[in-house]
Amino acid sequence: MPSTNTLNRQNPNDRKLIVLDIDETLLHASITKLDLPLDYKAARTFIYKRPYVDRFLSYCLQNFHVAVWTNASAGFAEEVFDQVLPISRHLEFLWSVEHCTDPPESEGCHDYKIKDLSKVCDLNFGLNNIVMLDDTAEKLRFNKRNLIHIRPFFGDQTDCELLHLIKYLEKIRLVDDIGNQNKQNWRQELVGANTAFEYDCLVVG
Repeated sequence: MPSTNTLNRQNPNDRKLIVLDIDETLLHASITKLDLPLDYKAARTFIYKRPYVDRFLSYCLQNFHVAVWTNASAGFAEEVFDQVLPISRHLEFLWSVEHCTDPPESEGCHDYKIKDLSKVCDLNFGLNNIVMLDDTAEKLRFNKRNLIHIRPFFGDQTDCELLHLIKYLEKIRLVDDIGNQNKQNWRQELVGANTAFEYDCLVVG
């Protein structure tokens, strides 16, 4: 698919835009086979979908404009959304590492390329209407106000993170400025002081 889809969007501000990472967010890609049911075998990679990912994507498509931005290659991203998560025709864009930005040289750290959301603003979305889901906070160092930091997924079949997120997104999707929401402790907002939330699944209707 083209990297940017201009066919789905008529009024970009009628819903918020959610931008999703791929690796360790929606799925786990491993060069070694795990003792788990395999969802897809790419050329040199075994792919395992995160529990509830299909339900999560369905929820997002019903309530947000949806885009994907990964630090992986364009070829890998396109294969995933053709073979594993076939929703590419519904995406606003599918961006890869080629759209990322190198960190400032002054930081002395180039482990992660940066996803600079100002590039998304060029598609007629304001930062107040964009939320980014990623397991690596460093990638959003320019736009921390827009980040929901998700626990990385490495194959745990009891993982309920995406169910938690559905419930949290329901709390914030209609706010005027999504950047003003304190998303740093988003799990605790769902259960108050119940620290057991980190390990116990919530029931989402």
